[in-house]
Amino acid sequence: MAAVAVPLGDSMGRAFTVWFYIGVLLSIYGVLLTAAGAYQVLHPPATTLAAYHATLWVGGLLLVIGLGYMISYWPRSKKREIQHDGAEIDGEA
Repeated sequence: MAAVAVPLGDSMGRAFTVWFYIGVLLSIYGVLLTAAGAYQVLHPPATTLAAYHATLWVGGLLLVIGLGYMISYWPRSKKREIQHDGAEIDGEA
């Protein structure tokens, strides 16, 4: 059976996955929380556990996880081949 190449994603053939966008969102939240945590280091809130700087730690963690997702799921040039019976075969372009 002959296979037909169908590009995924945009016109350049790059595939965008939901995990890439989750990485973008996690990175944005990480930047916002890290900035808020840095502000709280300079101006500590009047709470009991302010000395632990949880906002700064969680923001940094979200930033690292988000960047990890963005790097590992970065859109790559890929094409999908579809056989005439409807089965998909993934291959490099």
